[in-house]
Formats: sequence, C-alpha cells, structure tokens
Amino acid sequence: AIKDGMQTYPEHVASFFDQQLNAEVLSVVERGDEVDVTWRDATPGGPGGERTETFGGAVIATLATQAAKIHTGLDEYRRDWLATKVDHATIVQAHVGLDVAPKSKASMVYSTEVSDKTKVLAVNLEHNKAPGRVPDGKAIATIFGCNDWSRSVLEDDNDDLLIKEL
Repeated sequence: AIKDGMQTYPEHVASFFDQQLNAEVLSVVERGDEVDVTWRDATPGGPGGERTETFGGAVIATLATQAAKIHTGLDEYRRDWLATKVDHATIVQAHVGLDVAPKSKASMVYSTEVSDKTKVLAVNLEHNKAPGRVPDGKAIATIFGCNDWSRSVLEDDNDDLLIKEL
C-alpha cells in the first residue's frame, strides 16, 4: 500500500523515461546487454510505421499470449507454455467495512487448506496492510472469491451478490 495510491509508483518510475502511448510492440529481441524493441505508432494522425530502437533492457508486461508473440528469443517450450498453458483467473472481490477490527495482525489470510471446499480464496485485512487508512478500532476487509465462483457471478448485478453467498 502506497500512501497516495498504487498508481504513484508507476507514475514515478515513468517520469524517468520517454513514453509513447498508442503504440503496438511487435517484437523484443535480446542482443547481449541490449534489446531491440520494434513497435508501431498507432496514434491517429501520428507518423505511423514500424520503428526499431535499442535499449539497455525491457520489461514485457502484458498478457502471456501476447508476451509469447513479442519475445522472439524464447525457445519453443517457453513460447508454447506462455501461449497455451498460462490461464488467467477471474477474481470477484468485495470490500467490507467492519465496525470492529479483527484481532489478527496479518494483512492477508489465505484459505489454502480448504481452498477446494470454499468460495473464498483469501481475505485482505486492509487496515493492517495500510494502517491509518480507517478510523481507530474500525477495519476494512477485501474478500476475494475463487476463480470458479467468480466466473459464475461475474455478470450478476452487484446488488444481487450478498456476502452470505460466499
């Protein structure tokens, strides 16, 4: 938890670099201590066309299937693993204000021992994660639903989902 919100970290890091919005990365090729990034400007009315620039490194932060296409230096096993084996979980979460803070000092409680028997994947105790964000003695808990349950209620109206459903 960051005092002014999670977005402040990437905003701060981004301030050290040139940024290009509306760009499609086509490939990242490792060459020794550098990487070549080939990308296309997709800005409406922009210069367009493909460009390749060299950098000291790159972080490919995208969906696994896209990363498999972009990172051209992957061997066949890793490319196939990213493209076909990595699944993405759907997690519905409920934020609940509590009148009394639980005695637990943990910031996250996982249901690992009963995860195959419950709809709850984990509970984040936000008041322990980021002290001072709620009034003294109060608490906020975020309940994370398991993948199967979350997918089954994803299109439901929020008013129809009650905590007792979990």
